[in-house]
Amino acid sequence: MTRRHALAALFLCCCMMLPLRSAHAQNDSLPELSISQLKKIFGGLGGKKPGKLDFTIIGGYANFVRQYDEASGRYYIENQYLTRLTGYIYQLDLDFMKRLKVDLLDFAPDYTFREKKRIYFWYANGDRIIFKIGPSKQTIKIGQKQEREVKISSMETYSMEVKRLTQDFELRDGKDEIVIQVKFK
Repeated sequence: MTRRHALAALFLCCCMMLPLRSAHAQNDSLPELSISQLKKIFGGLGGKKPGKLDFTIIGGYANFVRQYDEASGRYYIENQYLTRLTGYIYQLDLDFMKRLKVDLLDFAPDYTFREKKRIYFWYANGDRIIFKIGPSKQTIKIGQKQEREVKISSMETYSMEVKRLTQDFELRDGKDEIVIQVKFK
């Protein structure tokens, strides 16, 4: 074995022994609840005939508090996956991402921190939405979903415009704060 091969083998052994810095979150395995557990959590909440959700998620962010300062801070929603489990109960999986700020200019690829959160919620297109996040339930009142504006062109003609409104759902999971911005249809 040449000296070059020996150094390469030693380097590989050292690299394998170092703890790897993972770009993924602590929450790689998200808690999964069965439908019967969710029905117990949300109680006998019912509603009108189940239909499509009357809102879409257009953005959001989270302020995570972690053990290391580099990993703490504001994360932005990178991906979202919404699944209807029953008529009124939904599962929302959110992928968050934060880029590590580096003071030095180098050509290395950006390092990103990633977090995953699973949120269950009950919603019947009404005036409230109930979230199950972590060990607690949180109820959020839904305000006005749309505004109507009348534009008068002349004494005989007018037009009515409907403007869809947005709302922020602010959730707490321990020290973490999650804000989901939705727009009503």
